[in-house]
Amino acid sequence: MFDLFRSRAKFVKIMMGALLGAVALSMVAYLIPGFTGGGMGDSRRGDTVIADVGESQITVQDVRQKIQLAMESKQFPRQMAALYVPEMVDSMIREKALEYEAQRLGFDVSAQDVANYIAMRIPQLFPNGKFVGAETYARFLAQQHMTIAEFEDGIRSQLLIDKLGDLNKQSVVVTPQEVADQYRNRNEKIKLEYFMLDASKYGSEVHTAPEDIQNYFLANRAQFTVPETRDLLVLAADQAEIAKRITLSDADLRRVYDANKDQFRVPERARVRHILLKTTGKPPAEVPKMEARAGELLN
Repeated sequence: MFDLFRSRAKFVKIMMGALLGAVALSMVAYLIPGFTGGGMGDSRRGDTVIADVGESQITVQDVRQKIQLAMESKQFPRQMAALYVPEMVDSMIREKALEYEAQRLGFDVSAQDVANYIAMRIPQLFPNGKFVGAETYARFLAQQHMTIAEFEDGIRSQLLIDKLGDLNKQSVVVTPQEVADQYRNRNEKIKLEYFMLDASKYGSEVHTAPEDIQNYFLANRAQFTVPETRDLLVLAADQAEIAKRITLSDADLRRVYDANKDQFRVPERARVRHILLKTTGKPPAEVPKMEARAGELLN
């Protein structure tokens, strides 16, 4: 299960590497509502797909709507919106990827699940437990620049992600010892009182006799042991550099040669081209022996 999320995170990173450059740099001007004077209804750009995740798509209109809602809720000032575009697109892709994985694993969200979620999170749509009606519901969402379908699709996506997260939590095993350790870390406390002494203020008042120092040293000799050390002096001689600074005369070379002739002697050598073993006049019985001898010589 954890490998699944790691591979999904890698998938998102690869997509973002190719995507964010285009979104954050070349598309940011019209992703931000009102940045270039355009509004939410720019049909020429609203259908532009900026990411495909499974069978779902993220369009420019989706990003514009998310930015619009964020600015209306004052999550950031309008002049800072361009800095948040890459982060928002990244977040939207992660959500789509998790939704896709939840669907692939067989999770499903029913219409009743969506209705229960809305009743719990937006109780004003259910005064006295009774639904206000589709028309009032649609007007309420229009104030948020959303249709009923868009709103409920978002809830369905969030519920799918929550189910996937619950599955991940169920796969985590916490031992009793870990619970106990965490409890102690959060609840155990200690009351400590202390005072500090400045050794420099009292050093002049202490007088120690040499024999006391010697006795303390002998009793605690191990504390004063110094590891064995080595002092090394390394001389590096570069033969090529030394050779540049030495000049030898022909007489010097002759004297060295005469004194060490044996080192320069080359023993007599011969290059053998043919080794012939005559078989002429030899009885046939000796021919195999001669062939064997030829093989030995060749080796």
